[in-house]
Amino acid sequence: MKVGDLVRMINDPATWLGHGIVLEIDNSLRCDLHRARVRWFDDWDDELVEWVRTRTMEVISESM
Repeated sequence: MKVGDLVRMINDPATWLGHGIVLEIDNSLRCDLHRARVRWFDDWDDELVEWVRTRTMEVISESM
């Protein structure tokens, strides 16, 4: 996963949680706790940008 990738949450078959673009990667934590700052497009929360664990997301489309 890298900046610019289009992502969605794993285990979200109906895509209720939306799609997002990775804005930043935080690799400063232990390898199993890496986070990505994601800008969500069709999420229903008020938070459009949030930090999410990378292992809970999958890449739909890679950036160049």
